[in-house]
Amino acid sequence: MVSFLEKKLFEKTESQQNEILYAQWKYDKELIPTALQAISNLFPHYSLHDESHSKSILNNIFRIIGEDKIEKLSAIDIWLLLEASYLHDIGMVVSGNNISKALNSLDFLNYFKELQNDKSNYLLSFTRLLMTTCF
Repeated sequence: MVSFLEKKLFEKTESQQNEILYAQWKYDKELIPTALQAISNLFPHYSLHDESHSKSILNNIFRIIGEDKIEKLSAIDIWLLLEASYLHDIGMVVSGNNISKALNSLDFLNYFKELQNDKSNYLLSFTRLLMTTCF
């Protein structure tokens, strides 16, 4: 369904003043998936939040709205659907600088020790993995 939405966006922006929307989408579609791949490394205990998750959202939107109603959407509406589906998890991407700060933070280290001592916490396996890779 992504290809259908992209096609509609292209058609609605071609030779129009808003063709920047299509150009921005093409740029973001190349860039965002790379950033989203980092999420599963940072949050292995979460469900997938990569490009496949974004495509799944778009497929579900397509099923709910239907092709006939999507045809009636404006270029900006279609662009917003595409961008929102790909960008909604981007806040989960953490920079190396912020990771380094957290790993050296006394608050984080205390929290991490608490997790290691709580055998019933679902993050226990994550703490073990982090210990073997970072410390």
